[in-house]
Amino acid sequence: MLLLKLLLFVLFIIFLLCTSEKVENFVAGRESMNFTINLLGKNYGMNQFGLNKSTDNYNDREISARSKYKVNSRKEMLEIYKENVMDFTEPEKESVTDAVRYLFTKYKGKIPLIRTWNIIKMNDDIDWGFPYTLGNNIVLPKRVISENPAELAKTLFHEQLHIIQRNEKGIFNDFYVKEWKFQEYSLPDDPWINKYLVHNPDSDNFYLYKLTPELLILPLPTTFNKHHKFDEHVLFLTKDLKILSKDDKPHVEPMRNVIQYNQRFYNADSLYHPNEIFATVLTEMVFNDLSISQGDQKAFDDIFKQLNRYF
Repeated sequence: MLLLKLLLFVLFIIFLLCTSEKVENFVAGRESMNFTINLLGKNYGMNQFGLNKSTDNYNDREISARSKYKVNSRKEMLEIYKENVMDFTEPEKESVTDAVRYLFTKYKGKIPLIRTWNIIKMNDDIDWGFPYTLGNNIVLPKRVISENPAELAKTLFHEQLHIIQRNEKGIFNDFYVKEWKFQEYSLPDDPWINKYLVHNPDSDNFYLYKLTPELLILPLPTTFNKHHKFDEHVLFLTKDLKILSKDDKPHVEPMRNVIQYNQRFYNADSLYHPNEIFATVLTEMVFNDLSISQGDQKAFDDIFKQLNRYF
């Protein structure tokens, strides 16, 4: 009898070891039955920036704006990215793991969640200290990792939606055009756009929004002010897609001045692209109980059905 009890105890311990979360040797990856977290070390993270060629489209002004360093070329900017990738500390590893575990504990089966989380740590001095995605990787500035678990979980949820958007581009494009009435748009070779545009790493396409039957706006992330700080503006166009002029210059307004557009999307932050609108509004719905219209709720329910493999 004692031998049988001992055998059962050993089997129980083996069961626990096989089902509990474990730490991999590969880039400090953490696995559970629901998800895998790969906290990418400096060398691996540097390699990801090289592979994704994130600086290829940056304009001269943008290169200067994205870091505190004096940069003269895209090649130099790429090297600065690589130099500013950082290794995770042990407390940071635990913090990220706790935040992802929180998402799966509270929201699994209710909202889209990726299963593999590849995360790169970046110095706060790069890209205005914003989190963003690079391919299937989430780039987190150091300051964000230090936030409380609830805020970090909120940031991770928002950013992983950009990875889903990148991998399901057709589904989201249909959603933006059919449900939110955006219009796909190819940027013209316009001097104002070429000078002030900031390329969004979480999207590579552009959309117009119709304010009135006669007037459209092009939402854009910009470095319009003299200090090269990140900002949001809209460029006004006619219904036949000609850029409007004002005082012999393109008619541009700060995005917050366009009240109708802001109200349509619940006065959310980051309205410069439908990808950002979707991620911001859904994050506010989940974490801050944002109430949306019945039409938008139905639209969200419909797109969730198409994304059910992420639940």
